[in-house]
Amino acid sequence: MTTTTTTVSVTRTLNAPRDVVWRVYTEPQYFERWFGAVPGSAEVDVRTGGSWKADIATGPGESFTLTGAYVEVVVPERFVLTIPDGVQEAEAVTVFTDRGDVTEVTASCQAEPESRSATEATIGAILDSIAEIIASL
Repeated sequence: MTTTTTTVSVTRTLNAPRDVVWRVYTEPQYFERWFGAVPGSAEVDVRTGGSWKADIATGPGESFTLTGAYVEVVVPERFVLTIPDGVQEAEAVTVFTDRGDVTEVTASCQAEPESRSATEATIGAILDSIAEIIASL
């Protein structure tokens, strides 16, 4: 049986210049906040061939580690990274379009048709979290 996936994309206009949005996406202290990682646990090497790692809390004193790789990085325009997806990895693409004082961000990945809504909600929640971090700077 062949599994069919669909591209799920969410676009938001964030109220900051592209260099600020890029920093919030890629610097460890911000990555931890929008990714929901344990503070101080994120390690990011944002370059083509680099990797990322973060611990996710599951309860008091309990966590597990997620890891992935940066497949492609074009500073400050786009990156492609891998994220755990069950026993496999999925690629997530994020594109940053400079609109002057604001930045249009489009994040996308492949998803099974039955998980499209959940994937859109997750991407949207990440973008909303990034917008909140930007507002707090």
